[in-house]
Amino acid sequence: MGEPMAITVVDVLGAQYQTTRAADAKCSELLRRFGYKHRYFAARLAIARSLSLPDSPPQEDGEDDPATPIRGQQLFRDTADAAAWLAIVSEAAGKDDLTLADFKKLIARHWGRGATLLMQDWEDAKGDLSTFVAKLAELARLPAEGYTSRGGVGLDRTSVPAAVSVPIGEDAATGERVVWAVNAKGSAPHSALMGASGKGKTTTAITLLRALHEATGVPVIVFDLKADLTQPDKALDRLLGASVVSPRTAPIPLDVLHLSDRSQNEITIAAQKLCDMLSALKGSGFGPTQKNLFVEAAERALRAHVPCTLEHVRNSLRALYDEQGRNPDGATNTLDGLCRLPLFEPSLSPAEFFRRSWIIQLPDALSQSVRVSVVTLIAEALNRHLSELGDAPADAEGNRALRVMFVIDEAHNVLETHLGAVGHLLRVSRSRGGAVMLISQRPDDFDAADADFLADMGLILSFQTNAKAKSVERLFGKGANVATLGRGEAWVKMGEAARRVVVWR
Repeated sequence: MGEPMAITVVDVLGAQYQTTRAADAKCSELLRRFGYKHRYFAARLAIARSLSLPDSPPQEDGEDDPATPIRGQQLFRDTADAAAWLAIVSEAAGKDDLTLADFKKLIARHWGRGATLLMQDWEDAKGDLSTFVAKLAELARLPAEGYTSRGGVGLDRTSVPAAVSVPIGEDAATGERVVWAVNAKGSAPHSALMGASGKGKTTTAITLLRALHEATGVPVIVFDLKADLTQPDKALDRLLGASVVSPRTAPIPLDVLHLSDRSQNEITIAAQKLCDMLSALKGSGFGPTQKNLFVEAAERALRAHVPCTLEHVRNSLRALYDEQGRNPDGATNTLDGLCRLPLFEPSLSPAEFFRRSWIIQLPDALSQSVRVSVVTLIAEALNRHLSELGDAPADAEGNRALRVMFVIDEAHNVLETHLGAVGHLLRVSRSRGGAVMLISQRPDDFDAADADFLADMGLILSFQTNAKAKSVERLFGKGANVATLGRGEAWVKMGEAARRVVVWR
């Protein structure tokens, strides 16, 4: 019999991993205290905690009583992360020729030891999440406000809940200070800002984003449809420390079709959602037959390619049409149009991409279908990412941690179409730490959007603009008139009450 083969990344992702029942119970308790629900989150954190020690983990009591296993694709996510974990564990073990059996044993023992260490860290922090995170950051030799576990999904500054309030202005009638409690219990962190050109909506949006980013460190994803937010008079990229990218000049570095769970059901669901998004584009020409064929082609591509790109889906659809002797039609033409430019490059996983701030420029030079597709595809990738993270932790007062801000400037360009994934973000991301800001020109822009998603907004603000009286009253109630607002004034609604506010003088 030959020597055991050294491990590969494919082996790492394909194997199953488990710890003892006792260690798994400790991880479950930590998840409950953090406000997370996925087992792999605690497992990654425990393994990383154990790896912070210089010595190898000893055999764990109870190794003959293992807990339910976790698949490698869930625990280590993707090829890049799996390679990193393999390198770290091998280095810690002092071996560069680990077999799969060696690796699984080391993971089990690091997992078990790390669970015990984390429980002790939690006790030492007296149950205070901020102190706990600071301790882990110190161990990782990273700044406390930027700690992320080696495994990708980790605890960072945006996972620490605290009350976040930003000033809006003064009540025009009483002079009372008006403050938006962004993440308070019973409030929503979403906002809609409106106003005619030059009335102050963009400056107000930038002020709010800067205040939120400085207070929480929350990453901000901005879709700049006029491509002017990085101009010297705004310089939003500098204020947020954001990277600027435009598919007009370079692909967006996101694995936009990434799936952590690659089960058949999840692949089918992802294929159906992709079909729903693209078939909703104006002029896409998807009929029932095209939709069925598209879903089948997308499933084939998602199963065959990791990472999977729009080009893979396009090629899969072409091959399916050739098999059936079908001529090109609306479905193939839509994908061909999206693939003329390399819109995405899968160099960053969603966990990596969404922990940074980005300004994504989508100027008029790009077609409307490309602009809308980029926004909705990234929104769906964020939906999946936040779903994997589960609910964001909340403090004793119910203030929920913010994880990411999703901002669309000149949002009327997207609101004219079916909102799809953006609407889903508005409806369900609040509990998961997501916040959406839509910046548009007038209340009328929201009339064609998904039914009453504005009910999910924590802040609705409109400066002077021309708008239908019916649209204004739907947002702010009877008697509101945004056409007669003075300089720096806005109608503001937070919760049920609307009032006239002096935002700037």
